[in-house]
Amino acid sequence: SELSRRFDKLLTWLLEACNAQQANLTRSKALKTIAAVVEQEPQLLLRKEVQRVFETCFTDDSIAVREAAVDVIGRLISNSRDLALQYFPLVLYAANDKGVSVRKHALKILWKVCLAPGDFPRACEAAICIMAHAADKEDSVQSIVLKAFNELWFTVDREDLLEPHSLQIVDVVWNLYANRTHQGAFIDLPLSAGDAFVGLVTKILANADKQRSPLERRVAQKLSSMLVEMIGRKAMDADDEVSMETECLKPLLAVHAFCTVDPSLVVTGKSYHRCLHSLLPYLAPLEPRSPGYVEPNELKRRRAEQLLCALTIINDLAPRMRHLDHIVTNKLQDYLKRIITTSEFLSVVVAAVRLLCTLSRFETGSLRLGIAISRMYQQALEQQRSGAGARGIPDAGTREYARWECLQRRRLFTASQFWCFGADLLEQHSQVIKSADQAAALMLWFFHHGQPKLRQEAIRGLGLLMGARPEVALTRPVKQAFDLALATTTDVDVNIAAVQALSELLNHECERLLRSQARDAADKEAPAEGPAVPKTCGENDRSVAGGVVQYFWERRVLPLAVHVDRAAAKVSSPSGLKMDARVRFRVLELSRIVLREGLVAPWTAIPMLMALVTDKDAGVADLAVQLLDSYIMEKRADLLEAKLGDALSAAFKFQQELTSGKSGGEQGGSGRLHANACEMLGRVYKSMAHTKSGRSSFFKTLVRPFSQHLQDVPGAAAQGGASYLSFLAQMAATLPFSREDEALMLDSRLSPIIMRHADKIEAAMDALKGKTVTTGAAGAGDSTRDQLLVLGQKAAAVALLLLLKKHNQACYGLTDAKILAYSAKDGNSKPSRGVQASRKALDTRGLPLIAGVDAALRQCKVFKKLVKESEAQLAAQGLVGDAAGDEAPTPSPGGPPDAKPEAETPSPVQPAPEPTAGRRKRLRYPRT
Repeated sequence: SELSRRFDKLLTWLLEACNAQQANLTRSKALKTIAAVVEQEPQLLLRKEVQRVFETCFTDDSIAVREAAVDVIGRLISNSRDLALQYFPLVLYAANDKGVSVRKHALKILWKVCLAPGDFPRACEAAICIMAHAADKEDSVQSIVLKAFNELWFTVDREDLLEPHSLQIVDVVWNLYANRTHQGAFIDLPLSAGDAFVGLVTKILANADKQRSPLERRVAQKLSSMLVEMIGRKAMDADDEVSMETECLKPLLAVHAFCTVDPSLVVTGKSYHRCLHSLLPYLAPLEPRSPGYVEPNELKRRRAEQLLCALTIINDLAPRMRHLDHIVTNKLQDYLKRIITTSEFLSVVVAAVRLLCTLSRFETGSLRLGIAISRMYQQALEQQRSGAGARGIPDAGTREYARWECLQRRRLFTASQFWCFGADLLEQHSQVIKSADQAAALMLWFFHHGQPKLRQEAIRGLGLLMGARPEVALTRPVKQAFDLALATTTDVDVNIAAVQALSELLNHECERLLRSQARDAADKEAPAEGPAVPKTCGENDRSVAGGVVQYFWERRVLPLAVHVDRAAAKVSSPSGLKMDARVRFRVLELSRIVLREGLVAPWTAIPMLMALVTDKDAGVADLAVQLLDSYIMEKRADLLEAKLGDALSAAFKFQQELTSGKSGGEQGGSGRLHANACEMLGRVYKSMAHTKSGRSSFFKTLVRPFSQHLQDVPGAAAQGGASYLSFLAQMAATLPFSREDEALMLDSRLSPIIMRHADKIEAAMDALKGKTVTTGAAGAGDSTRDQLLVLGQKAAAVALLLLLKKHNQACYGLTDAKILAYSAKDGNSKPSRGVQASRKALDTRGLPLIAGVDAALRQCKVFKKLVKESEAQLAAQGLVGDAAGDEAPTPSPGGPPDAKPEAETPSPVQPAPEPTAGRRKRLRYPRT
C-alpha cells in the first residue's frame, strides 16, 4: 500500500519532530505517536535512529518530554526482557533525573519490570538504584521506594522464598559496600545509619510499628536467622583464598546490617548462643604459615573486614547476652587480648576495645582484663615521659627512633580508645588508673616533645579524651595545643588529626544529646513542669563542644580550609587524595556537622565553600557543592547572593594558591581555570539560575568588579587587578547556559560598561600621545608613567569584556541587535530557544595581565584592536548610529550593573618588577 511504501519517510519525519529545535508540545506529541507505532511493531526499538531519538529525549530540557520518553519506554519494555536489558541504562539515568515526575516513572519501571520478577539479570543494580532514593527529598519518591522493598522482602511470609530473598539481600548489601569502597580498596566499617540498606529497613520497620503491623518485623527476623545460618556456607566452594574470604564476608556483612538496624532482629530468645558460636571462629587466630610467606594485602583486608563485622555484631548483641558460658567467656577474652595487642588494623583494635568495654559492664573477668591492659599502656607511656626507660628517647631520624615512635604511637592509640569507650569504668578505678586530667597531661607531653607522627597520635588521643570528658577541652594547655595543631604552618598529618578530633568531639556531643532525649522521652515519671523557657539566646546552652568549635572556627579552621601546602600536595595518601586535599576534605566534613547543628553563622562558611568548589580534587569539590546546596541554597539562597562577591574573590585567591603557590592578590597569574573548577562553578550557577532574580544577581556580582576597576573604587585593584577580572571572565565564558536569554542577560550587562568607558579610555590614550615615559625603577614618581599604568589596567578590563562578549556571540549565535532588543525590553521577552552550553575557554592570549610599561602598551593596543573590530561589527549590522546615540540605561530598582557596591576587603597587591630600568619610550598607538 501507499502507507507501507512511505512508512520509512513518515517515521523519519516523526523522528525529526523530536528534535530539540521543535517546541516542547510538538516533541511530546511526536514521541507519543512514535510510541503508538512501536507498540504495533516493537522491533522498531532495535533501530539505531530510534534509539538515538530516545537517548536525546531522555536528556531533553523539557520535563514533559523526558517524562513522556520514560513512560513510552516503560510500556514498551514491560513484555520483553531483551528490550528491558537494552534500555536499562537509560532507565537508570532517568531514575536520577532532577524532575520528580520523571524519577517516579523511572523508579516504578525498575521496580515492576526489573526487580519484581526476581530473575532479571541486572536486578541487583536495579535494587541499588531504587534503594539510593530512600532518602530522596520528595516524600512521594520515598513512598515508592519503601513500598517496593516492603512488598518484595518483608510482606511475603513463605518459607520457600526466605532463602532466595536472603541471597538477594546478601548481594545488594555486598554490592553497596563494594561500590562505596571501590571494590575493596579500603575498609569502611562498621556500617552506620547512613548506609542505604540500613536506612531503608529502619524506615520500613518504623512504618510497620506505627501501623501496628507485626508481619514486617517477623519476616525480618526470619531473614536474619537465615543469614546467620548462611555464614561460612559457600566459602569452601571458592577457587582461591581471596574469593573464599570474600564469600565468608558477604553473609557477615548482611547480618551486621540487620544488627545495625535493630539487634533484636538477629537474636530472639536464646538464639544468641547459636549466633555467638557462628561468629567466634572469625576471632580465633589463624594457623601459622610457612616461613617466608607474605600474605597479600587484599587477603589481609578481607580478614580485617570479617573481624570488624564479627566484633561489631557481638558488641550489638552483648547487652542481650547477660549469662554467658564460662568457657565461651574465657575464649572470647583471650581472642580480644590478642587482637588488641597484635592486630595491625587500627579499626579492628577500636572494635575489640569497644567490645571489651561493653562486656566489662556486666562481666567481672572482662573488666579486670580491660583495666589491666589500660594500666599496662599508661605505665609504659609514663615511663617514657619520666625518663625511666632503659635507653631514653633515641635520636630523631634514626632507625631506633622510628621503632620507638611506632611503639609509643600504638600505646597512645590504645590507651585513648579505652578512655573513649570506657571512661566511666576507668574513673571507678582511679586508684590504679590515671584520671582524665592526668591522661591529658601525658598526651600533651608527647605532643610537645615528639616528631609529626607522634604529635598526630597525641592530638588524636586528646580528641578522644575530650569526646569522653568534654571539660578537658576547656583547659588552657589543651586549647593551646589545638591552636598550634590547627595552624597552617603545622605538619599536614597533625592538621588532619586536629580537625578529626573536633569532628569526633561534636559527634560524641550529638550522641549524648540523643541519648539524653531518648531517656527523657522514655521516662514516664518525669515531672509535669519542665525547665523554664530560656529568655535570652544561649541561656540554657551548656554545649562545651560547640563553644570549642566556635572558638577555632574563624581563627583557625577557615584559614586552614583554603591553605595549600606545596610539599604535601606532592604526596598521595593511601585513599588516593593528595595530603593537602585530605586536610580540606576533613575540614568540609567538620563543616557539615557545624552547619547541620547551626553552631556558626552560615554566611561565614560561604567564601570557604565557594573556594573549595574550585579544588582540583574532584572529591573535595563535589563535597563543597553538596554542602552549598544542602545548607545554603536550599535554606537561605539569599545568603549566597549577598556573599557571592566575597565568595568569588576567595575562589580566585584559592586558585592562585593552587596554581602558583603565591598570594592571591599577586597580579602575575593568568586567571585561567581548570576544567573541574569550571564544571563545579557551573553547578553553583545552575543552583542560582532557576529563577530570573537569581541569574540577575549572579551576573550583577560577576560584572561589579569590572565597574569598580574602571571607576577607581578604593580597594578594587587590591582584589587582584586584571588577573581577578580574567578569572571572572574565564568563569563567565564556561557557564552552562541552556537558554539563549541567559547569554543575552549577561551580554546586556556587559555592553553598557563597555560603551560607558571605552570612549574615556580612548580619550585618555589620545591625551598621552607624544609623551615620553621612563621604565623600570628610575621611572618612580613619573606622572606620565603612572597614568599609563592605570590606563593599561583599565584597557585590559574593557578588553576582557569585549573578548567575553565576542565569545558569547560566537558560541550562542548572538548579535548586537538581539542584545539591544533584549536590553530595550528589560529582559521581559518570551521564552527563548535552547542552546548548547559552551565548554570552550576564553582566549586571552596576547593580552598581558601584569602591571608594567611594556604590558600597558600592549594592553592598549589589544584594546584598540578589539574596539575597532566591535565598531566594524556594529557598522555591518547598521547599528553604529543607534549604538552611539543611546544613552546609558536607566538604573533598575536593584541598581545598575556598575552601581557602587559595598566596600570589599582589600588584599595586598605586589606588581611584577619591570623588565628594563632607566629607558625612556615615546608612546605610540595605532590610529583608528
